[in-house]
Amino acid sequence: MGTFTGRIVGDWAFVWGAYGFSVVVLAFYALSLFFRGRAEARASAVAEEAHRLEQEAAAATAQAMTDRTDRSDRTDRTDRSDPATPAESASATPAKAEDA
Repeated sequence: MGTFTGRIVGDWAFVWGAYGFSVVVLAFYALSLFFRGRAEARASAVAEEAHRLEQEAAAATAQAMTDRTDRSDRTDRTDRSDPATPAESASATPAKAEDA
């Protein structure tokens, strides 16, 4: 077999190879973090925009419902007899005069 001296032959080549491999792995990891962060930021911006649009749509719907309710209230008021109309106040005045 051969004599063993207890030393690793070519040890610096192994060390530099391990350092090189570590640098490559860490570089790919850093790139993955960079691109993942950009993708998450983009997804967050899209989600915020969708949330803003949902809020605007809800506000527009609420406003439309309020407008529709206001219009129906106005229609209801004009359809039924309002005691403050001149015709009714004229008929109400003689009744009060007769009671007194």
